[in-house]
Amino acid sequence: NATAQRATGEAADNFSGYVPRIYNWGISLTRQKFNLRANWNYRGRQRLDEVAAGALLILVLFLLSFLAVWVRARLAGAEVGLFDLVGMRLRAVPYTVIVDAKIAATKAGLTVDVEKIDAHFLAGGNIVQTVQALIAAQKAGLHLDWNRACAIDIATRGTNKSVLEAVLTSVSPKV
Repeated sequence: NATAQRATGEAADNFSGYVPRIYNWGISLTRQKFNLRANWNYRGRQRLDEVAAGALLILVLFLLSFLAVWVRARLAGAEVGLFDLVGMRLRAVPYTVIVDAKIAATKAGLTVDVEKIDAHFLAGGNIVQTVQALIAAQKAGLHLDWNRACAIDIATRGTNKSVLEAVLTSVSPKV
């Protein structure tokens, strides 16, 4: 058994989503105690219409806009997913600032999830000051975790103080 389908000529260009070449063949042998069968199928490239190709191009260009930030984070050892960056963009979060804060924390030896940094930004926190406060506390030998640093940052919002100033004051008190 064999089939072949092939479209040629000018009319073949008018079919969007059409596969111009398809080849099938098969052989089977059936006996009382066994059944032997072999099949082969070749399917040529499917033609996309202009809308699908344009949408694919826009999607690729959209993902390429995140590539430089993703590579920078990857090279710095800070694990940030490409789709995390897309989610931040859709939530109108400045993903470059988030990634820079993640890189700074990672380089200082701190482990902070990107989701937590993102959540602190969405809560109205100053992520740069918070990460710098964590780094300063670590260097001073103080135990300050991310949740406490975020709570201090949110509590000092609207005042002239910041979480970084609070940490620096506890390191070297002002008299």
